[in-house]
Amino acid sequence: MKKVNIDDVAKLAGVSKSTVSKVFSNDEHISQTTRDKVLEIARRLDYRPSLVPGALKTGKTKAIGLILPNVMNPFFPGIIKGVEDVAVESGYMVVFCNSDEKLEKEALYFQMFEDRWVDGIIISGVTGKSREEKEYIQGLRRKGIPVVLIDREIEGYFTNIVMIDNEGAAFKGTEYCLDLGHKRIGFISGPLDTRQFTGGRKTVNSPKANLRDFLITRFFYTINA
Repeated sequence: MKKVNIDDVAKLAGVSKSTVSKVFSNDEHISQTTRDKVLEIARRLDYRPSLVPGALKTGKTKAIGLILPNVMNPFFPGIIKGVEDVAVESGYMVVFCNSDEKLEKEALYFQMFEDRWVDGIIISGVTGKSREEKEYIQGLRRKGIPVVLIDREIEGYFTNIVMIDNEGAAFKGTEYCLDLGHKRIGFISGPLDTRQFTGGRKTVNSPKANLRDFLITRFFYTINA
């Protein structure tokens, strides 16, 4: 079966191709009668306009790239939903990729988004300490593609970021245990170079701590852990 194109819609509606194009780009100069007629023909033919010509003209694809490190982590599905809800409200779609905590996959998705013209990228990075991550993001920003980091910062690199104060939260949590008079505190940590661990360690190293034991269990952020 032949794929329906703009010529088919224009022919049946008795208008020019440019008029059909203007209808789908919401041109205010098209009358309501003509608009309704074109949209009805398009609906009957199951015609959907290509996004490419509009993107070439405006430089906007109305798409946002979202890269997350581990979709199996129960923390991230809520982020996916939040990003998508706000994007849809604003007329954008979200292209989601899961890096599986692998730098090579993350680099592949960076390249894909750059080549396919997303209007911006939201990312929670793999390590936060990789020179490659930093260079990729710097390259995207030089090309005018905005990047927002979520949950994980990139060491030594300053850009738009949405995250909690992990170090301060761990400090206050440990301090709360000390204020209750506890002398043996267990700390369940991810990698030992995280801000959460730094915050906890700062508290127990303070003069008022007077701890008997600071017990550390380290794990990676996975379901099995």
